[in-house]
Amino acid sequence: MARLGGHSSAKYTTGTLLGSSAGRGWDGLLAERWRNSPGDLGEVEIRDTEVIVMIRGNLRIRRRGDGKLEHCHAVPGTVWLCPDGVREDMIRLYGEVRESIHLFLPASPLSATALGEIGVDPARVGLHYEGGFRDPLIERIAWAIRAEMLDPAPAGNMLVETLARALGVHILRHHSNLKPASAPLPTVRGALDPRRLRRVVDFMDAHLGEELTIERLAKEACLSPFHFARAFKAATGTAPHRYVTVRRIDRARTLIAGGTLSLAGIAAACGFTSQAHFTRSFKRFVGATPGEYRGACGGAADPREVSCGSATMNLATERQGDVLIVGVSGRIDAAGGEAIREAIGETDRAVLLDLEGLAHMGSTGLRAILLIAKDLANRDARLVLCALPAPIRRVFGITGFERLLPIHETRADALASLAGCRGGAQAP
Repeated sequence: MARLGGHSSAKYTTGTLLGSSAGRGWDGLLAERWRNSPGDLGEVEIRDTEVIVMIRGNLRIRRRGDGKLEHCHAVPGTVWLCPDGVREDMIRLYGEVRESIHLFLPASPLSATALGEIGVDPARVGLHYEGGFRDPLIERIAWAIRAEMLDPAPAGNMLVETLARALGVHILRHHSNLKPASAPLPTVRGALDPRRLRRVVDFMDAHLGEELTIERLAKEACLSPFHFARAFKAATGTAPHRYVTVRRIDRARTLIAGGTLSLAGIAAACGFTSQAHFTRSFKRFVGATPGEYRGACGGAADPREVSCGSATMNLATERQGDVLIVGVSGRIDAAGGEAIREAIGETDRAVLLDLEGLAHMGSTGLRAILLIAKDLANRDARLVLCALPAPIRRVFGITGFERLLPIHETRADALASLAGCRGGAQAP
């Protein structure tokens, strides 16, 4: 598929790029988030097909493309469509666009093959240059893609593929020169039969740790990507991206209960991009974090190893109620501090940092602990330390940290200090 490039600063001369999906591996769609100050934008010839949805702002906008002049009062949800090949020689903003999302599709929003499958001659398709209108479906798709940009989901790329195709069909039906009757929604030739469905599900299970796409799954079903998602949903009642996510969560639950892998290893084995991403998704589906679920299954502490320059930090976590216990050996630096912060759940009211195995504590490690304490205090939670080796205790005394953070001789003492204690400490 041709690479989608957007317009960058050539068109949005008063703008600031807030975010882009470039490099995310999305197939058939590029998304950008922009903020634009008042003024005139650049003159460009549109490449690709651009769909713009206002997210935040309230202003008047005038634009002209191929001699057609449009003006509107734009509010959140206002949509503009810019087909490939149109030359825009005037866009004037009479106020600030605080945020808009720009969705770039191929010049034809559906491939020639897909158009042929719904009985449309690609040579006859012409999209309208129009703007200043509301379209609830386009708006919902834009918000869904924006959410994926800001907080990626486990099967996000597959979701975006599905949304891109849905957007292409919708534009073709409602914003082109074709009569609605000549561009019906694609019909399913039939739900996947049990044999093909089993083959697709087996393929999913064998590749849960990899990036799965609609195209890869459609190939297993011997269907075009255009028809696969509908045929799959007709057979299972669930969209492919959600089905994959559920299989990943189910696999993670099995691995957690087995107790042989760290949570970071389970996240990677099940196709999650990070342990933090895994924690959010798991809690959304299961109602508990992976650490809480492991505790409910009777699992032991979760061991992991974090690279700290030429050395390593070993980290073991376990929970007792809403207290997270973190045992540290080796050394703490910025990477180690980030690993501890990732392990902390939103429901943890306190973190007990057991430093008995700590071999070295430098200024970077001290700053990492300070940031953790501030993060916890900001949400009315606490950080307490215990079992500091004598050299580390001296460092804390010299720097004044001993006066800022509760430090206990043993883990039992620290837990006793937290028993029945609610609320957070003052941030250092």
